[in-house]
Amino acid sequence: MKRRFPVDWRIRWTVVAAVVTYLTLGVATSQTAAPWCDEAWFANPAFNLLHGGRMATTVLEPTGHYRHPQGIQEYTYWIMPLHIMAQVPWYAVFGFGIVSLRRLSLCWGLLGLAAVFEFVRAVSGRPVLAAIALALLSCDFVYLSTAATGRMDMMSAALGLGALAVYARLRESAPRLALLAAHCLVAAAAFTHPVGGMVSLIALLVASWRDTARRGWGSLLLAAPPYLAGALAWSLYISQRP
Repeated sequence: MKRRFPVDWRIRWTVVAAVVTYLTLGVATSQTAAPWCDEAWFANPAFNLLHGGRMATTVLEPTGHYRHPQGIQEYTYWIMPLHIMAQVPWYAVFGFGIVSLRRLSLCWGLLGLAAVFEFVRAVSGRPVLAAIALALLSCDFVYLSTAATGRMDMMSAALGLGALAVYARLRESAPRLALLAAHCLVAAAAFTHPVGGMVSLIALLVASWRDTARRGWGSLLLAAPPYLAGALAWSLYISQRP
């Protein structure tokens, strides 16, 4: 008789193969892709914060343009702060450089894959579908190229996907915690890249629409604190050189 592996083992091997494929293609892309000006612009404030204690963008001339405002060589808020903050400990451990920056994005991509797997598994109740979704995403050109680029896009996407996964996992057992934790992650996505935050917020609102209507719209008050806390902290920083 022909031996057949149990379904659980096939799922595990699919997940392992998908992760190996993602890492192989992602590392190869991060090693060979041409440098991009954005990678220098977005790495520079973190480098200066790590070595000079100031989140300054010193590779751009302060021309007065909205992307190059006066004071940019002292304070940086033309981009959102969390990607910069994530780079600082990363460089402290792994060193500074374009490959190091891109590897940070690859790690966020891994978290994004895990979030997609968990979200599909929680929503469908079928780990097989979750493994298929993971396998397809692990070799998607746009996902891989984003994960191999030293920008904040993959970090923002991973946080947004994580919000959906956390909500789907906790929505029945701990609905209040699910809502608060998911919106914390969406707020983090927004303070990494505003577009990622908006997309993540819309996705979460759609995913939680029926639950919110059933439990009462007052439950949305739990969503406000993360956004208010982030806005307050960011405003305090900006107020130093508005």
